[in-house]
Amino acid sequence: MEDPTIEFNLITFQDLKTALYSTSRISRAVLRNRIIFARTNQGNYAKFQVQSGDDLRISRLTVYNPDGCIIKTAFNLTIRSSYSCDLDNARELSTGADFWWHGISPGIHYIEPQNAASFHLYKGFEEITFEEVRNAEYFERRVERPALREQVIFCRTSQGRYAKLFVEAGDTLIVRRLVVYNTDGRVHLDQSNINIPRTWTLDVDTGNVGASGYDLWWQAETATRFFLTPANRAAISYSSYFRFEKYLPLLRNTSIRSTLAFTDSGGNRRYDTWSEAEKLHLREFLYLRETGRDFPIFGPPVLTNDRFMSACDAWKIYLAHVAQSLWVDANSRVSWRLSEANSEYLEHLFDMRKLISFGGMPGRHSFERMTMGAVTHWNPVISYNFLVDEEMVSSDQWGTIKAITDWCRANLIHITGYAYDTDGGPFASEADQYQYIYGYRGLPLVDKMIYPLPGRRHITAGCWGTDGFLAAVLRTVNIPVRHGRTNFSGRYHSRPEFFTVEKNLAHGDDPYNGWVRLGHNNVPIERIFYDNSALFTEIDSPAPLPGKTVPETASFNASRRQVALAVEFKTDYLLRFRCQDRSTGATGTRSQMWNQLHEYYADAQIDRIVAECDAAIAAIPGGCSSI
Repeated sequence: MEDPTIEFNLITFQDLKTALYSTSRISRAVLRNRIIFARTNQGNYAKFQVQSGDDLRISRLTVYNPDGCIIKTAFNLTIRSSYSCDLDNARELSTGADFWWHGISPGIHYIEPQNAASFHLYKGFEEITFEEVRNAEYFERRVERPALREQVIFCRTSQGRYAKLFVEAGDTLIVRRLVVYNTDGRVHLDQSNINIPRTWTLDVDTGNVGASGYDLWWQAETATRFFLTPANRAAISYSSYFRFEKYLPLLRNTSIRSTLAFTDSGGNRRYDTWSEAEKLHLREFLYLRETGRDFPIFGPPVLTNDRFMSACDAWKIYLAHVAQSLWVDANSRVSWRLSEANSEYLEHLFDMRKLISFGGMPGRHSFERMTMGAVTHWNPVISYNFLVDEEMVSSDQWGTIKAITDWCRANLIHITGYAYDTDGGPFASEADQYQYIYGYRGLPLVDKMIYPLPGRRHITAGCWGTDGFLAAVLRTVNIPVRHGRTNFSGRYHSRPEFFTVEKNLAHGDDPYNGWVRLGHNNVPIERIFYDNSALFTEIDSPAPLPGKTVPETASFNASRRQVALAVEFKTDYLLRFRCQDRSTGATGTRSQMWNQLHEYYADAQIDRIVAECDAAIAAIPGGCSSI
């Protein structure tokens, strides 16, 4: 159902794409202050607002390509009588284009579709019924000037009447049309072109300006900030604005604006340098998220060379992530606030370079393992819903981090090298393997790691994939994850750094490492994390052990910690070694227990651990047969 009070900029691409279009001509008589949708002769979609006279004035125009990216905006475009309009390029032509402003005689004009273009007339002021006005939702809340450029709103007056207004906001507020209804639906007042100077008021019931007992005040809060403010128990209905206004403080926040940055051939462009079209597109994505509708992203990005996505896809995916973060904060879906975040925190949520890489030329945007990790995260809403559905969003960040890490421990399986993968393989290439596992030749899809294809498992592309997964999923609830590196024995591995809580994993594979994987006796998930001090002293800059380099010592320390946790809690991985020894009768240096533990424990300690394992096995129903 079309909302005639919707703000023009919040009419979405989906609204345009799903509208019913016609090639019938449109009379000037129905074009007063009207919004029109178009499907252009080039296959694009457009929305435009018109003022009709002998010349047609298009006060604002937005054109989308078929993928949902804005390719053109224009303001105050005049199409003279008997001239044509090329909407795709926002220009007047003498012939051809999308429509002809056909002047038959003074006062008689038609929009005549041309070249297979078609049009949809959005619900206008004259078609609004009393029932719609009366049944609307009203609030005693003010509306800021930018949302009143050329806008229909409803008012419930201080006298209990109902009104529809078409307003045009400048320093003076002009009510181009005012229709007031009595409570029985009869028209009480119908006036046009009422001027309300700054700080003056309007009595809607009478149409008088500056009157006492007024309903609306054109409030000048500063020299540049104006508000239409209801008074004396009057109220305004303007659904789209009232749903969107919660985002305005976030979009004005200096810290957020300075970290909102998209990178393309124009450089790393921060929000204040974005074009008007780009800012409007973000507002549209926010409104889609706010109203629970899908983003115009129709699946994982189509790739060239199994790697690169289009600039349009990169832009939409970026906007989707930004919109998700702002939506979570604006709706208080988590207890932590963006207003309290520092610049590094915000950059991990809002700077594109923490999500998508740019290769320096058009058509070279890509998800890269070195950027966030080895994943493709095209739809943040899927990941957010997963966290909510699985009840993993905690009262604090640390609880949420532990919950998703524990899910990784319980579910993720390390990928096998494509040339050696016996589950559907071996494969000729990594892309072929990804296609089999995830149904996609690019980096692994986060949504298919969560919800595998039929017959597949929760496969992760090793530590790089797990780090990317954690970063992707946690950013949907505004928890940033820094992508770190660990040097184990001269080989670099990926690790997630949860810097807002000063916790880290030494290695992205730690959660599902065999020593601590889930079984009968489980290591509390928080024990596998390192605080910053331990990460530095044990992994990044340990004192080298005799005969070992620093990277070799780091590898030794990480393994020792995992083994120590298994010994402390008697995990199934450790108990299986003891069960093997009991089955074969192996003891001492010939045993699996000695072989696995002698690097870290003296023989006497191993003997004690063996005895403890026997006790732990005895406490498990079925003993070794159930481990």
